Amino acid sequence: MTKIAEAFKNKKAFIGFLTAGDPSLECTEEFIIKMEEAGAALIEIGIPFSDPIAEGPVIQSANIRALSNPNGCTTDQVFEMVERVSKKVSVPLVFLTYLNPVFKYGYDRFFARCASAGISGIIVPDMPLEEKGEVADIAAAHGVDVISLIAPTSKERIAKIAKSATGYIYIVSSMGVTGMRSEITTDLESIVRVVKENTSVPTAIGFGINTPEQAKKIRRNGRWSHCRKRNRKDYRKIWRKRCRAGVQLRERDGRCSQVSHGDRDTNLATPPVSNGIFNCFINCLIASFCEK
Repeated sequence: MTKIAEAFKNKKAFIGFLTAGDPSLECTEEFIIKMEEAGAALIEIGIPFSDPIAEGPVIQSANIRALSNPNGCTTDQVFEMVERVSKKVSVPLVFLTYLNPVFKYGYDRFFARCASAGISGIIVPDMPLEEKGEVADIAAAHGVDVISLIAPTSKERIAKIAKSATGYIYIVSSMGVTGMRSEITTDLESIVRVVKENTSVPTAIGFGINTPEQAKKIRRNGRWSHCRKRNRKDYRKIWRKRCRAGVQLRERDGRCSQVSHGDRDTNLATPPVSNGIFNCFINCLIASFCEK
């Protein structure tokens, strides 16, 4: 069983995201450790890029801060950080980046470095299905999953994307870029149904999920319809536990520190802290769906 499959073995997973190098790679390393301690089952690490077209203002700003870091935040430096932190955490680590940095680094070199650093998968938002073959075989040769994305506009392409998926499938909850939404109106249940008819690969949802109410709604409308009845009580218990485990991290006096939310209902996707150090513990909360 792969590390990603292990993360979804209980048919539910709590996935966190952060941008590497914001505010520093040293703090990023500390954040990843704290995220695992708080209950994250899988962590996505954004490699800073100058043109993150899928990102909203919050993550765009994080990319700018990381790239402006006086100590640098190159792809090689991100790999070095991952090599260190992967020895300290057991959860799978997944890169989120764009195709240009991977292309410039060299596909074989990039995925070989992923394997040696402990990266289990990669998400490339600007790589359409038709171009996936450009990297999929090379990634697979190094044991790295290329995570497929399914958008609300995918429609007749959903089945085709699902059939070629590895690792897990990232369903984009709504149109536009990442960031908070007042409501999510996409018919996610229908998308998930088509996906499950074509693959057994775990399914996850992201983009714009920033309140406990939204997460619960997605759980009810999409996830529970695919859960076995006997799992519902257990699911509710785990969900509440992880909601209460949310942490907000920030830099204080030049050091990374943890601020616990204790028994608050949840703050899975906290607003950006005032000093812009860490966008949020879960800027993009992803709620995985139970298999049929």
